[in-house]
Amino acid sequence: MAIQLPPIPNNPITDVFVWRDWFYKVSQVLSQQAAIAWTSINFTGSNLRDIQTRQHNALQSIDGGVGGQYYHLTQAQWNQVTNYFNYGSFSDSNDQILAGPDTPTKVAFNTTDVASGISLSSNEFTVSKAGKYQIIFSLQAVNTDSQAHALYVWLRKNNNDVAGSASKYDVPSSHGSSDGYLIVVSTLILDLAANDVISLYAASSNIYDPVAPSNGVYFEAYTSSTSPYNRPSIPSNIINITQVA
Repeated sequence: MAIQLPPIPNNPITDVFVWRDWFYKVSQVLSQQAAIAWTSINFTGSNLRDIQTRQHNALQSIDGGVGGQYYHLTQAQWNQVTNYFNYGSFSDSNDQILAGPDTPTKVAFNTTDVASGISLSSNEFTVSKAGKYQIIFSLQAVNTDSQAHALYVWLRKNNNDVAGSASKYDVPSSHGSSDGYLIVVSTLILDLAANDVISLYAASSNIYDPVAPSNGVYFEAYTSSTSPYNRPSIPSNIINITQVA
């Protein structure tokens, strides 16, 4: 049970006898009771409020940086720390034929390989929160014609072309019995708002059409193989979308 300490003397510190007597009485209290009433402590000049109730907001100098690396965060700061960036990797397992010569065609994706905060629907990607996003795509373009043909690829945001996002690629011609192949790759960073929708478009003047038939450019996929060695599948189209800020 806590007890009261003897009252602190009002005498100047030079009055040695009075202070010595007070310290003696305090030592007696401590040795006999081993407890001090919290209410008897004078907090004048101290930042302490109440250790008994252990108020977290009353603690000082816990910003971290040394020792145990403890940090004192507001709720808003904690939400920011624990609110991880969005990301997504998507691919397509089928061949894709462009809609027609000189016809912008939405690049197809049918598989979500891994994603958090980014969703795929109808070949479009929706981000759940605002930020800067890095977009990297890789398309396996094939040309069945004996002449090289140009292929254009670009981004649309909310169904509007993104300025400066297009790239031109010359897909090499077929040679002998082998088609011409080109891995189409590009990297961009876009500012996106929450619920913005991103899609990838492609177009070429000469397209492959197995029905017509006509030779030209398309995107090709391969299934996995076990002969003459084990090989994983090859998607026709891959896109990675990662929030970076």
